[in-house]
Amino acid sequence: MPQSNKDAVTDLVAGLKADASPNGGVSNWQAIQWMALWAGPDFGGANVKLKGSGGALVAFVSGDHSRTTGLLGNGSSKYVTTLREVLADAQDNSSYGCYITTAASSATIRPFFGSDFVQNNNVYMGSDNLGGTLWSRHKHANFDNNGAVTSTTGINGMSRNAAGSYSLRRNGSGFTVSRTSGVPAGVSNNITFFYAQNATAPTTARMSMGWIGAAVDLAAMQTRMSTYMAALT
Repeated sequence: MPQSNKDAVTDLVAGLKADASPNGGVSNWQAIQWMALWAGPDFGGANVKLKGSGGALVAFVSGDHSRTTGLLGNGSSKYVTTLREVLADAQDNSSYGCYITTAASSATIRPFFGSDFVQNNNVYMGSDNLGGTLWSRHKHANFDNNGAVTSTTGINGMSRNAAGSYSLRRNGSGFTVSRTSGVPAGVSNNITFFYAQNATAPTTARMSMGWIGAAVDLAAMQTRMSTYMAALT
């Protein structure tokens, strides 16, 4: 990895440590429990976690990777498994998100990230990326229709630090979804995937980063990651 990219990683971490999360006295960096950078490192380092551990790149090859834009999904077999269970993060204090550098080319609704359909444990965010509908679900029983989207590049994420609602960010803007969380079903092995919701129907988007953890400031995540991406060579 070039020194300039190493410096960009250092600056990113410093920025995340400086940004306050919605939880008083906790920075975004402290809130994040799992984070992978798929852009910045060479392909051999693309699955090294910036924070946390566990998981693997599935079916990606070096030709799918760019240091400046990340990993390109193929819509059929390529995804990232985190091995982090949804129940590892609090019902009303959790966040999930990714940074998309190229929107998906498929008109089929595909997830950016998610977990299996387990009642009240499920997390999901996805869209067809071609002017269709954005769908999300943050530890509650039903999917939310978040309206039409024309682009999904940048931070696509959701953050909950209250029982009655969660924050959503996509296409450079954020809004609040009024949806009360449900009591977790207590099912184990309900892990979070990126590029997919499970091992089926992955996205064709290209992504540079994914994270999981407690609630974060999504707008600050957008700012830090935009600066990071602009510095990569």
